[in-house]
Amino acid sequence: MSATAPAEGVDDHPPHLEPSQLGTKEYWESFYDNSLSHLSSKRRKGNKLQRDTNQQEDEGNEEDYDSGEDEDDDDDDPGTSWFTEHNAPEKVMTFLTSPSFPLAPCNNQSQSQSQPQPTILDLGTGNGSMLALLRDEGGFLGGRMVGVDYSPKSIELARKLHEDDSPAQENTEGEAIRFEVWDVFDKERDVRKLDWFPAVGGGFDIVLDKGTFDAISLSAEEVVDVGKGGEDMKGSRVVQRRVCEQYPGVVRALVRIGGFLVVTSCNWTEEELIRWFTRREGGGEAGDRLVVFDRVEYPKFRFGGQEGQGVCTVCFQRVSGS
Repeated sequence: MSATAPAEGVDDHPPHLEPSQLGTKEYWESFYDNSLSHLSSKRRKGNKLQRDTNQQEDEGNEEDYDSGEDEDDDDDDPGTSWFTEHNAPEKVMTFLTSPSFPLAPCNNQSQSQSQPQPTILDLGTGNGSMLALLRDEGGFLGGRMVGVDYSPKSIELARKLHEDDSPAQENTEGEAIRFEVWDVFDKERDVRKLDWFPAVGGGFDIVLDKGTFDAISLSAEEVVDVGKGGEDMKGSRVVQRRVCEQYPGVVRALVRIGGFLVVTSCNWTEEELIRWFTRREGGGEAGDRLVVFDRVEYPKFRFGGQEGQGVCTVCFQRVSGS
């Protein structure tokens, strides 16, 4: 469901969403902890099935064996399930691999072997399924792929799910997908000094957000923003702001100049997403900014005389200059 339609204005943001448990770290830690338990249970059943099958083969019993294994993928988080229902992962992959996208594998294959392949960062990676999809089916091979999440349990789950990757599933440089615990609002660690961040290039070529901004928009957490109103004890101007207001600026800095940010949301409309990520805070100079590069098309529906869609994806490009 979308938020209320935004008011008119250039520098304002759309109305905030009501806080929800889906915006808390405690919720996601609990969810991924349950997912880890579920995964361990499935693997124990799988190991028992293999032992029983081997025993049957040793005894010459060719009777078909019903594993009884649960086919449900309970490792998917609620957001992933919603996006999967609308085929969002596949549609984003189709967009990123189409000839019209400059960094698509088909556009890089004709270049020399020395040409570096796109680096990709997945924000709020969850179980890491999006990066695996781009690598295994999208053909993004050779470039650094990193999935980050502020939930240690999420990263533990992603690593366990992908720990059996064979060399054939790694990229052409022999580097498997990396999964790292990192909070985009962590001010204690300079991301440019972390070994997985491509500091030499000024950021990642492609940054993905599939529902992460949605979750952050549901967080009630606030931060102090000096210089925008209110006063502290020393007379400085301060104001409390929801963390979602800081997110677009923080994420923009993770993308290299000329690189792309792809945001998929089920809580915001396409127009609202664009306002969030392209607005100029305080009416300042545009300068280094995000601009709309393209959109992903989804089936539309009509309700109450209005047209809408369940999911939207907008591709932004980071540009410099006024």
